[in-house]
Amino acid sequence: MYIPEELVVQILTRASAASLARSQCVSKRWNALIKDEKFAKKRFLQRSHATVIMLIENRVNLVSVNLHEIHNNMVKVTNQFSLKEPLSKSSEEVDICDIFHCDGLLLCTTKDDI
Repeated sequence: MYIPEELVVQILTRASAASLARSQCVSKRWNALIKDEKFAKKRFLQRSHATVIMLIENRVNLVSVNLHEIHNNMVKVTNQFSLKEPLSKSSEEVDICDIFHCDGLLLCTTKDDI
């Protein structure tokens, strides 16, 4: 089965160092790609950005952080999520107090008005 090189590069740039070491045994083509200097640079650049979840002003935000420019204390908010009370007829958003992430799930606790 043939996998286009662009797809292989995309997959391998996201792999951990341990996975890359094991991937070198897959084929001569993959071994050469992993050892290629251009691949190493691409992998380094891709890993220079991180996406994190932050709670900002009672709203859940998906934030992109450039790890090479962290000294500027700047982040880019890429998405903001809002929650509405499902049983309420109001379109008012719910204020979020805390967020927890585990195994791909996001738990949001809300502020009580009591």
